[in-house]
Amino acid sequence: MTSCDPANTGWQRDLSVSHDRIGDVLVAQGDGPGALAAYRKGLTIREALAARDPANMHWQVDVAVSYSRLGTQTSLDVDTQRRFLTRGFEILAQLKSEGRLPVNQDWTDWFQQALHDLPEQ
Repeated sequence: MTSCDPANTGWQRDLSVSHDRIGDVLVAQGDGPGALAAYRKGLTIREALAARDPANMHWQVDVAVSYSRLGTQTSLDVDTQRRFLTRGFEILAQLKSEGRLPVNQDWTDWFQQALHDLPEQ
């Protein structure tokens, strides 16, 4: 359906969520490369949505969620994981500093802990 109406942002967001869910299943099945591909597809959609409307807090949070999934994939090198996690943290920290991040979506502590838990290079 998203190809029938690519301007429908609701459908695009739903598709990005579907990619994340597929990625989660693939992780559980031990298919790291497949999960990475699914998460990257979701991120591409979410980044496009966020670029269309940078003021949309929900789309910015969605991008941070994609970064969290990618940043925890141990099949990626530590520097790449760190870049994803740092960017996700920065998005949420910026929204928080602007007073636009709902308390139930404040995962800044989680991002800081995930960054701390990465092995040193």
